Amino acid sequence: MTKRNALVFMMLSLVGLGQEVFYQDFEQEPNWQSTRPDLVYWAGQDGHYYTRVQDDGTQYYGISPPFSVVENSSFEFTFDVNPVVTGWGTYPNLILKHESEGLHRTRENRTNQLLWDIRFEVHWDDSNYNKFIMIFTMDGTQYLLPISPTFQRNTWYRHLLAYDVDSETLSWTVTFRDSGLVFHQGTFEGCRIGAFNQMVVGHQGVAPHYGLGRWCTTLFDNLRVVRSAPDKEDVSNALLSVMDQISLLDPASFKNKNRAAVLIKKIDVVLGLMLDDDLESALDKLVNDILGKLDGCAVSGEPDGGDWIIDCPAQGLVYPQLQAAATLLNDLI
Repeated sequence: MTKRNALVFMMLSLVGLGQEVFYQDFEQEPNWQSTRPDLVYWAGQDGHYYTRVQDDGTQYYGISPPFSVVENSSFEFTFDVNPVVTGWGTYPNLILKHESEGLHRTRENRTNQLLWDIRFEVHWDDSNYNKFIMIFTMDGTQYLLPISPTFQRNTWYRHLLAYDVDSETLSWTVTFRDSGLVFHQGTFEGCRIGAFNQMVVGHQGVAPHYGLGRWCTTLFDNLRVVRSAPDKEDVSNALLSVMDQISLLDPASFKNKNRAAVLIKKIDVVLGLMLDDDLESALDKLVNDILGKLDGCAVSGEPDGGDWIIDCPAQGLVYPQLQAAATLLNDLI
């Protein structure tokens, strides 16, 4: 085994240290929604998820069921891809997104302008421009593999994306699946990955570009997302951050001036229950006595009668963080 192979083997072995939140090997028909079953579909006995796209501006997506939300957490994302038939400019995507979002984050619907998407493309141009592309930021920045080496048709490539939330660093390693030899390695710094709990295969075909009616085919397989295992410190830090945020809100954002102090006290009770290792009671308190007091905007688009925080911008600063804390706490039980 070469030194580079040893490195890749070590990186892949880290998958076993976290919590697997999504895995699909397509050995059986997946419960995915396809907007074009004739273009994005399960390959049956072959066990791969196909995209078969015509150069005519067609939109085509296969969308997975939602899985446990990954947010404010380190994670690893692995997948296999095989560009079987290439030769023109349509770019099949593999996208990680939140179920509440559209297929493309925009400047208008991002909650934080620093968030990055995880968006992978197989990108080619008449067989002369064969690249894998990763990462589209809000301003359209993209990262492409070097011109050399270019990928080969009918070859399986394994991709590992490893994100460290503390350093905001994303590493990308591509190997040949059969041999384990390294095809490419790269690192991105300053990444803040947005929350996601859904996977999408597909894209929009480029309107007649290299010849109306030409086809491309791409296979995706062995899709896996592993989140780093949370601990009580992660939940406590998230709750303390929310308490600080509540204390900074405009008093006019609350139903009355005393509600901010009471909310902070309720969250402090959750922290006390966690300290006593009573995690189930802590989760019950958080879900049934706190979240419902500031969820109107998330549920219906406007504050409801039971909300203690009575404007949506303020709820948006607190509710998602508490919801993420509840998800982490539930994972500890």
